[in-house]
Amino acid sequence: MEKWQHSDVVDAVLAPASIGLIVAYHVYLFYNVRTQPLRTLIGINQKARRLWVREMLSEHHQRKNVLAVQTIRNSIMESTLMATTAVLLTAAMATYFTFASSIKPFPGGGGIKPSTSSSTLSPLSSYSPGSVSNTIKTFSVLSCLMLSFLCHTQSIRFLNHVNYMINVPMDSRICLTTDYLGDLMERGTFIYSVGSRTFYVSFPLLLWVFGSVPMFLCALVLLHAFYTSDFVYYNIPGDAEVDNPLSDKILHEDLEQQHQKPHVHGRPE
Repeated sequence: MEKWQHSDVVDAVLAPASIGLIVAYHVYLFYNVRTQPLRTLIGINQKARRLWVREMLSEHHQRKNVLAVQTIRNSIMESTLMATTAVLLTAAMATYFTFASSIKPFPGGGGIKPSTSSSTLSPLSSYSPGSVSNTIKTFSVLSCLMLSFLCHTQSIRFLNHVNYMINVPMDSRICLTTDYLGDLMERGTFIYSVGSRTFYVSFPLLLWVFGSVPMFLCALVLLHAFYTSDFVYYNIPGDAEVDNPLSDKILHEDLEQQHQKPHVHGRPE
C-alpha cells in the first residue's frame, strides 16, 4: 500500500511537470520567434524561404522551374513519410492497447506459457484499458500521433498549391503574387514543424506507460535536443538586437511589402 501511494505521488508530480516543461519551452520559443526571429532557427528559415521564393520567380534565374519543383517535391516526400509513420503507429498502438487485456493464459497451466522475459514489460503486461490513468495515457499518445498526421497532410496540401503556382506568371488581378506564394510556403512549412514536434512529444507520452520517471527523463532529453536545434548563437556587435546589414535589409524590405500589400478578400484555397 505504501509503495502504491509513493508511486501515485511521484506520478502526480512528474507527469504534469513533464507536460508543463514542454509547453513552457514552446511558449518561450514562440516569444523569441516573434521578438528576435534571427536568434532562432525558425526565424532564419522563414527569411530564407521567402528569399528562395523571390529568387525562383526572378527572371534572371536559369532553370528555375526544375529546381523549384524538385525542392518542393522533396518537402512533400518528407511530409508523406512522416504522415505515413504517424498513422501506422496510431493504428498499431490503438490495436495493442485495445486488446492488451484480452490476452489471458490457458486454464490449468497448459498450452503455450508466456516467456519469462515478458516480466520486464510488466507495465504493458498488466495494462488495463478500463482504468482512468491508462485511458488518459493512451488518449494522450494517440492524440499526438493523430495531430501529427493531420498536420503533415495539411502541409502536403499547401506545398502542392505552391508546386503548381510557382511556375506560372504572376498576376495581381487573381492574387497570384510573390507575397501570396511566400505565405503559402510559410503555412506549409509551419504546419510541418508543428506536426514534427507533436510526433516527437509522443515519445515521452508513450514512456508514460512505463512510469512517470522515464517520461520525465525523456522530456528533459527532448527539451535539450529542441533547445540546441532551435536557437542560434553567434557573435554579433551589439546587445539584444541583431546588428547585421543583411538582416536589417531583409526586415526593412518585409516591412515595406507589408505596408504596400493591398488588402484582398477571398484568396483561393
